[in-house]
Amino acid sequence: MRLAFAISTSVAADIVVMDEWLSVGDHAFAEQAQNRLTRLTDQAKILVLASHDEQLIRRTCNKILQLDHGDMVNFTAL
Repeated sequence: MRLAFAISTSVAADIVVMDEWLSVGDHAFAEQAQNRLTRLTDQAKILVLASHDEQLIRRTCNKILQLDHGDMVNFTAL
């Protein structure tokens, strides 16, 4: 898991698509992963983040598209 994470976050990208945010592993790894993901997403021009964590979305994104069974139920520009 750590190797796959390291490889997948080693190259800067203009567009980053993430399904959930990494929140596993011991405390030290989780903190390093959080910092690495933040650097990666800060450098991206576009970030698409699918998550159930509304606080994470509000902290990370500038627009929120909420879906319910594939139907758009809300769109918010922050």
